[in-house]
Amino acid sequence: MPFTLQDADYVLPLVRVSVALTLFVWVSWGPFPDFYPQQEGWLYAPSGLAAAIPPVGHVGFYLLKLTVLSGCLGMLVRPVARLSTVVTAGAFGWLNGYVSGFGDLWNYNTHLNIFLICLSLCPTAGARNGSNFTREAASALLFFMRFEVAIVYLQAGLAKLVHGGLLWPTRTPYVHLILQDRLGATWLSNMPEVVTLLGYLVIVSELALPILLLAKPTRWFGVTLAVLLHVSFYLGLGISFWHLWVLFPALFLIDRKQKSLRPENSSERTEATTKAFSPRVRL
Repeated sequence: MPFTLQDADYVLPLVRVSVALTLFVWVSWGPFPDFYPQQEGWLYAPSGLAAAIPPVGHVGFYLLKLTVLSGCLGMLVRPVARLSTVVTAGAFGWLNGYVSGFGDLWNYNTHLNIFLICLSLCPTAGARNGSNFTREAASALLFFMRFEVAIVYLQAGLAKLVHGGLLWPTRTPYVHLILQDRLGATWLSNMPEVVTLLGYLVIVSELALPILLLAKPTRWFGVTLAVLLHVSFYLGLGISFWHLWVLFPALFLIDRKQKSLRPENSSERTEATTKAFSPRVRL
């Protein structure tokens, strides 16, 4: 039996648009300042796979950013969408690899790299009448992107339990709140019992989100819970992670009725109506 997800070939182009717009904003106004080319002589010390990326200097840095931004715009134009996605995936991977050479903590936008690679592999984005292989490939890529999001939340919940144990909600959230100069943090830090309860709710939510997001009956609830979780993080800790959850409507909530079940033209509609209302004779 072929592996297919309903409307995967319809959803992926919308995901591509969402990723393009998100990445354009992220690279334009996100954490890619002049600091990196200015300080690469002192601080650039790549390791692992990033060790293969040489210093790029000011010109190379701006060329990479310009290539990513141009590629994002190209991803919005259907005839060149796939080619632009491939170029954007390569340029953004290079840019991210370069920036990771300045520290070991640069990994919170990896999902954008993964999504770009998946969209680059999509055989014919948006082809509704493609072959079985095309539909199966689109379904596999869409499922993998959804699964990657589920892994993000599962990893977050398990990491809290592994490194903090069951006592994590009683200590870590409170410490982070009192270190924040934010209205929500100041208000909550005066209620340590409430902070502890919220800490347990965070772990339970993060461990439950993989199932809630992947199961179709609970997908709307899962997306709502995830967005509320991130909004709460932003109000209390100033951490929004917006470049992940703004992709959720296109990635999880788009659902189109199967038009292929409906007759395409008037003659087919007439034939279908005739068959539906013609008497059945049993011999």
